[in-house]
Amino acid sequence: MKAPSAPRSVGERARRAVGAQQADTAPHDRRRRAVGYAAAIGAAAFAGLIPVVAKRDLGGVEPLLVAGLTNGFAAAALVPFVPRPSFARADLRLLAVIALLGVVVAPLLYFTGLRHTSATEAAMLVNVETVGTLVFAVVLLRERAGALEIAAVLAVVGGAVVLVTDLGAGVDLAHIGGNFLIVIGAVLWALDNTVSAGLVRRNRPLAVAAWKNAVGASIVLALAAAAGADFRALTEHWSSFVAAGAVGIGVSLTLFYVSLRHIDAYRTSAIFGLQGVFGAAGGFLLLGERLSVAQLGGAAVMVAAVFALALLHRPREAQEAGEGVAGSARDL
Repeated sequence: MKAPSAPRSVGERARRAVGAQQADTAPHDRRRRAVGYAAAIGAAAFAGLIPVVAKRDLGGVEPLLVAGLTNGFAAAALVPFVPRPSFARADLRLLAVIALLGVVVAPLLYFTGLRHTSATEAAMLVNVETVGTLVFAVVLLRERAGALEIAAVLAVVGGAVVLVTDLGAGVDLAHIGGNFLIVIGAVLWALDNTVSAGLVRRNRPLAVAAWKNAVGASIVLALAAAAGADFRALTEHWSSFVAAGAVGIGVSLTLFYVSLRHIDAYRTSAIFGLQGVFGAAGGFLLLGERLSVAQLGGAAVMVAAVFALALLHRPREAQEAGEGVAGSARDL
């Protein structure tokens, strides 16, 4: 029997070696991405509950209290599982940044705006976070955004615009102002996502979510106490605070960070854009908010774009490996 011939060149040997390595790691990479996608969808489902519960049960409560108590319940649900913080000094500074952005300022803007708009619109407008995360990820994290990613994100946002506006223009100034506050909050959450991406790769996602909420909620509740807020709302609406905080924020944020750890920031945020669909469904079932044919079409476009991104995106690792093989062949 004729023995298999050896590779004729160093370049060919390099290509075979990298190909073997890719074959060995491909199943692990597929599992890792599957976990990331599943976690992002789960995060979107739980996050979609937040505006519905807040609009139905917490509309008359001061935004300071809503922001502080929902995030406080999220921290209370998560901290027992990570009793000892073990962040490096540099990561502690980043934790403080994301606590201020994602737990103090953004929720205050969001819950203030929610008082002047519908739960469905609020859930969909948070998709601005998807665009912001993509921009910040490309600019700050040097992540790659090809034509597929950009098209999918634009489709998500386009679907959100149709769902929110119903292709009409008749809105009042208070309504516009409320939506604008939600958009600004979403941009701040996008920056929070970008800063968090590196943090959750160096630390447990559960620990980041728990201590971020603990720090931020402490600040907001201190501000609420200083402003003379009426804390009797806690006893009157405790079940709603638990639902929106411990479940809506706590579980959702943990799953979001799990996804960040396994896939890129802009892919996580694009899939997380499905929270608007879940929020719209909750608004319809629990609040009686109706969707037109155009709005349902916008939601369908969002779902299609998200799944196209998840199924057709070429992983960054594969791109880099392919470029590395080509580069090695040229160099050798």
